[in-house]
Amino acid sequence: ITPFLKDPNDPQTIYAGFDRAYRSTDLGQTIEPISHAFYPSVISIAPSGSDTIYGGSANQVYRTTDGGITTTWDRILYANVNTGEIVDIAVHPRDADLVAVAVSGGTNIWLTRDGGQRWEAWDQGLSPAPTLSLVWQDNDMESIYLGTSIGVFYRDKNSTDWIPFQ
Repeated sequence: ITPFLKDPNDPQTIYAGFDRAYRSTDLGQTIEPISHAFYPSVISIAPSGSDTIYGGSANQVYRTTDGGITTTWDRILYANVNTGEIVDIAVHPRDADLVAVAVSGGTNIWLTRDGGQRWEAWDQGLSPAPTLSLVWQDNDMESIYLGTSIGVFYRDKNSTDWIPFQ
């Protein structure tokens, strides 16, 4: 399924992924490529500033911090996710470097606090189940919710494990 989303900072700007990431600043009247070819299946724009954009394709995550002016994005995640494909990328509402990535093929969550230089596995306490989506809550606790095929789970910066969210 082609990713298609609205910019969280500009309602006139939309993004789509095909063979590369594309952007339109006039609601689709014109469209321009903003990345190299990597066939993104997921695109996520930082709510704190649209210059930072993440894209996921197969088992790789790419990042740009200039809004796609330089169309060659940096590959920031590849290793350790070869058991599945990138399903979702969630950028924290206030911190463009705090990113969680959900990977299919069992419950695989990866977290970076530095924009992708270092990653940590963040699936402690989860049963193996297909991951579907991630969303950050806009608060100082770094609260995040994970949707899976068996339910919704919650974790924050003080938690060591995910807990079921009822």
